[in-house]
Amino acid sequence: MTRYRWLQAEWPLPIRSLAKKIQQQSFADGASNGFIMDRVRENSLEARYIERYEYEETVSDPFGKELTLRRLEFRQTAFRASPNLPGLELVDAPRSVQGLMSQLIEVCNFDLVISPFTVNVMHWAERFEGSFDGPIVIDSIQLGALQVGRGVRAKVVLKGEEDVRSACDKLVSGKKHVLEKLQFRALRDGTGTTVLMANNASVKIDSVGLHDETLAALRASLPHYNID
Repeated sequence: MTRYRWLQAEWPLPIRSLAKKIQQQSFADGASNGFIMDRVRENSLEARYIERYEYEETVSDPFGKELTLRRLEFRQTAFRASPNLPGLELVDAPRSVQGLMSQLIEVCNFDLVISPFTVNVMHWAERFEGSFDGPIVIDSIQLGALQVGRGVRAKVVLKGEEDVRSACDKLVSGKKHVLEKLQFRALRDGTGTTVLMANNASVKIDSVGLHDETLAALRASLPHYNID
């Protein structure tokens, strides 16, 4: 399963110029951080941001004697930059990406603003269905802050073997709520894929055979604006 998340980023320079700036900050042996460029195209670049961590860990042997071990760890954050909105795509990113954000802003001479955004996942799924050119079955929907009474809110997860959209509409029936996540299955040429969408513009793709087609359709259908 591969995780992707998109962030709003309007790059202040062309992609090839951005690639040169990033390559000037390449990761070198012994460096604490830096970039590795994987691919540069006319309208996108793919790279990784590497962070090196050294720390000490203390363990005890069977006789109670403490031993201090030096540990070395490398954390990688793969990303894709594009002039088209939303602009920045993260791949299997760690929990914190502050280091990457800071370095990208510095590479752009502090003339770059990176910000998260919220999307309507139902709208996204329906747009995906058109881009993917095939039917989808939404078999799971997660609702948050569903108003079930005065001052009472609930978190609800609907799951089914068939599409649960109509059941969700009946449950909500005009009540205030937040559509947090949904999961759907899509099929093409006898091969299936499962996608979990979240309203922070992130997805998990559980597929090998249809991965590239699914990702391309997700990119093309992603609404790149905030919802109220």
